[in-house]
Amino acid sequence: MFGPPARQPTVTPQVKIVQFDSSKTEKGKETLDFTAGEFRVSFRSPGKGDGEWQAGAKVAYYNIDTEARLPISDAAIPGALYDIEFQGGYRRNLERGRMLGLFLNVGSPSDEPFDSYDETIIGATALYRLPAGERSSWNFFLNYANQRSFLANIPLPGVGYAYVPNRDTFALIGLPVAMFRTKIHQRWGVEFFYFPPIRGQAKLSFDITPEVSPYLGFKSYRDAFLRADREDSDEWLRHEVLLGELGLTWKLNKRLKLDGSVGYAFDRYLYESDSFNDDDDRIDLEEGFAFRLQVTSKI
Repeated sequence: MFGPPARQPTVTPQVKIVQFDSSKTEKGKETLDFTAGEFRVSFRSPGKGDGEWQAGAKVAYYNIDTEARLPISDAAIPGALYDIEFQGGYRRNLERGRMLGLFLNVGSPSDEPFDSYDETIIGATALYRLPAGERSSWNFFLNYANQRSFLANIPLPGVGYAYVPNRDTFALIGLPVAMFRTKIHQRWGVEFFYFPPIRGQAKLSFDITPEVSPYLGFKSYRDAFLRADREDSDEWLRHEVLLGELGLTWKLNKRLKLDGSVGYAFDRYLYESDSFNDDDDRIDLEEGFAFRLQVTSKI
């Protein structure tokens, strides 16, 4: 939504695999194995005049092998979970640096995707950018989703102040999102992203060469799913992780990039609830290592 306009049609596919070490539950009676595979593809194309079309899709598969059951509901944890999503949008630059955009998405993170309306997410986000100087702007949002991990069916407004002094630096400070990216002494890179209460990320990288960059990162995120046979349609099955990472980004050429990391997961658990603050029905998992491999291409 915030990047520079596309000069030509671009397709970007991405494949990611994440593997967590087998973890014992807090009681030590059961173990849990967690593996995730994800494929994404995005498309951007210039439209007529100053317009731009965007589209994307995601198909993710999560394999969970455990005999543990959720403590209060005694519900079984699905062995296979999916996250399927389709996105599309259009944005247009107006006079005097203003911009207007509309982005739609339909998805289903569930053990039985699109089984019913209760397992289907339908959302829309409207964006309006108002310049506040040569390199800064105010950005106003309005988001609606019929299923959301918080405040579903309620349109949520947002506002952010963006500052882009050069091609290496981008900052957006606002509600409900904050992000920052810059280069220090041409080789050091700093990134920060926070979207409460779902996820946050911080990253420090160093360019050994323009193609090879090791990094140190920290992530806090939640995977969330809608079980088809849950008793309360507002309840989400959540996998929450705090993760420290040591990784390497390698740009093989102009079109292909590899990103791999070894991480250590702590404060990790599963629970099902209609609120992020209500995690009594939860399974605590022991600390352990996590491994990630990601391949991104640009066509």
